[in-house]
Amino acid sequence: MMRLIVSASRRTAAALGGDTAALMLANLGATIGGVLTGVVAARALGPQGRGDLAVIVFWPSLIALLVDFGIADALTIRNSQNSEGAGAHRKTAYWLAVAASVLGVALGACAMPFLLRGSQKSLLQDGYFALAYVPLSALAAVPVGDLLGQQRFRAVAVIRLGTVVCYTVAMLASVLAGHGTVRVLTWLTVGARGLPLVLALPFAYSRRHDVGGPAFLPSHRRQVTDGLRLHGARLATVLGASEDRALANLMLTQRGIGLWQVASALTTVMLFVGQAVSQHLYSSSAGMSTGRAELIYKAYVRAVAITALIAILGSPLLPFVIPLLYGRDFSVAVKPAIVVMVASVFAAGAITLQAGARAMLKIRVCVISEIAGIIVMGLVAWPAVRAWSELGLGVAYLVGRLCVLAAMTFQAPRLFGIRSVNLIPGSARFIGTLGYKTPGVSG
Repeated sequence: MMRLIVSASRRTAAALGGDTAALMLANLGATIGGVLTGVVAARALGPQGRGDLAVIVFWPSLIALLVDFGIADALTIRNSQNSEGAGAHRKTAYWLAVAASVLGVALGACAMPFLLRGSQKSLLQDGYFALAYVPLSALAAVPVGDLLGQQRFRAVAVIRLGTVVCYTVAMLASVLAGHGTVRVLTWLTVGARGLPLVLALPFAYSRRHDVGGPAFLPSHRRQVTDGLRLHGARLATVLGASEDRALANLMLTQRGIGLWQVASALTTVMLFVGQAVSQHLYSSSAGMSTGRAELIYKAYVRAVAITALIAILGSPLLPFVIPLLYGRDFSVAVKPAIVVMVASVFAAGAITLQAGARAMLKIRVCVISEIAGIIVMGLVAWPAVRAWSELGLGVAYLVGRLCVLAAMTFQAPRLFGIRSVNLIPGSARFIGTLGYKTPGVSG
């Protein structure tokens, strides 16, 4: 499956342009690394241990997202609009990241005993340690947002790929050395969140327009307010994307949680194209006054078409690939994984349209669309999981992502001036757009 994905990615790289292709290929490398580390963890720990690791890491990662406050997104916009003040913008972002980290760790320390169910209480000590994920995540997002705002996409690609390579090598080494326990893999997973801070150092002092200054200037109050506004959209998006794992932690057994991790991994794997296109679109369109609608539409078409192609090529292989990689104990995850691959097509379209809206600071529509998806997924999951266990959760995820895309599509004429019918794959405009290079998305 990975060979087919790589081949499909290479065929579309030229059409997407150099910078977007760099992000896409870096995301592809990251997803391959994610699959590999998932396989290693599953082989080393089994379904039960894999479920324990998922529970320990999930709650700190969710808390990190809750206190994110749009710091990196606001930094990206500020640097896109005013690269001369990059140094001061960055100082503001780091101060905000420190404040968010203190709040997040305090919140997590109080909430962790209540978030773990009775059978999970033995994981509490490791859960407290995993709260280090919160400050590492907040601080590491700053250099990435900084570089995206300066449209240094290749540097971001290097950092992202380097992080995954280091994490994968460390996990493989620990397992081969006989130290592949839940605790050790937790340490490695948490520590990997801080790697972007180190890997960004070679790029930190090579900026041509890097004027310093006080951390908080009057103009930087907008950076704070924009961050808070953007956080609403990002928070809603991340909560929607994380809902499947939260529901798994609450509704499935530890073994079921471990099985769901295989299917859930595809929610990241399948979105490497959509995420790359969205990241480039968000940074490139933030400062545009004309031509934004065409840029957003063509980015949407590319993201949906390529993700659909990968889903078509990859789905028939899952019944063979999952048992081969993870072991026969994980064969139950095949059907929900196929459903997740289909759902990823809807998710790719939704995150691209949301990126366009966030760049315009149209936050409300992003929040409303994700809230609708969260509610619908929860309502579907309640009976579906009871009836079909992991497969039911996959169905709920698919319906939720479809709901988000439908909400964004409904608002597209008002937001972007794009007719809703043109967002349907197979429409004449959609097919015609596939043959053209996206202006402004090239390197």
